Amino acid sequence: MAGLSNMNFLLLITVASTFLFLVGVRLYFTLYHNKMEVPVIKSADINISSSKIDEMIRLFQIYSNCADLKVVYERQNSYIKTFCNLNRKKKLIIIPTITINSVGYEIDYILGRIWTAAKIYNKNPNIMNYRRLTIIYPIFFKIVYYAFLVFSIILFILSKVDYENIILSNSFLFFLYRIPILSITTIAAFLGLIILFVMAQNSKINLEDYYEMEVSVFVKDQLVGYQSDYLAARVYSRSIPYLQIPIMKFSRSTDNIKYFGPFNLF
Repeated sequence: MAGLSNMNFLLLITVASTFLFLVGVRLYFTLYHNKMEVPVIKSADINISSSKIDEMIRLFQIYSNCADLKVVYERQNSYIKTFCNLNRKKKLIIIPTITINSVGYEIDYILGRIWTAAKIYNKNPNIMNYRRLTIIYPIFFKIVYYAFLVFSIILFILSKVDYENIILSNSFLFFLYRIPILSITTIAAFLGLIILFVMAQNSKINLEDYYEMEVSVFVKDQLVGYQSDYLAARVYSRSIPYLQIPIMKFSRSTDNIKYFGPFNLF
């Protein structure tokens, strides 16, 4: 049984290492977010009026085939991720205001959020795949990872507290201890999260291409005076290599969220 105990201990160390790795990744991106300076786009207009924004939203909804939805662009109590800002039941597209220092960024942000919500509303297969890749699948793997991580730790503690009376006397617990399904599943879920994370980053270029291919025509026709601002915002968004930026948010407020492009997931 000593060999079995040592194996479980080594697996638990491996599981703990995966947790420390995830914390380290989140810490890295938090520092990356804090140090990143969002360049100001030089423009004739320092800001865009509410009436122009409302008109732009109305026209783009028609262009994106989602005119029957209501767009709510205002301060929210918490940050709402891209691919999650459509309330299909209430027919709402919710766009939380964030810190934006240039007109071009604001235009790109609003159009990008409406565009993704419209694609999801119309069940576009490409955007639905992006949503599954960046939102749905990671949630599943996170639930599995953290649940089995906790169970692995509890089982190991029980084995140290009273191995004979707790583990040996219970056939199910002994089975889990003898065949370390909990630790192996935790490690497998961790690998799944890493694979999804890498796939999401690699898909950013394709997502940006798809967005620009459709939206650039609208900007050229309807936002002539802001075309250069929009193009500058596009250059900035493409310069950021990450689609997912897992930062440590000590507050659900959007006040300290920097603009990293319309598709970045914090």
